[in-house]
Amino acid sequence: MRREKKKNKEDEDRGVARGSGGVAGGQEEWQGSQEEWQGSQEEWQGGHEEWQGSREEWQGSREEWQGSREEWQGSREEWQRGQEEWQGGQEEWQGGQEEWQ
Repeated sequence: MRREKKKNKEDEDRGVARGSGGVAGGQEEWQGSQEEWQGSQEEWQGGHEEWQGSREEWQGSREEWQGSREEWQGSREEWQRGQEEWQGGQEEWQGGQEEWQ
């Protein structure tokens, strides 16, 4: 009988230890998840900085693209002017040829 009581007492002690272990375990788990959260927050910040960097790059290349588009339009206008000049010269040449005939 006494032995059984002693066994119950041991079980009880074990239960109490397990209970407080549970609290400590829960706290460690909470700390672990908090660290994980901080890690993912840092990761997010890193990704955000990367995103901002690539956004600035994109804006830079967009400005470059606009610049080269303006250049292209300028050279297209030049080409049109040159073509008109060439047509004028051709008409002159035809006029001269008619005169020669």
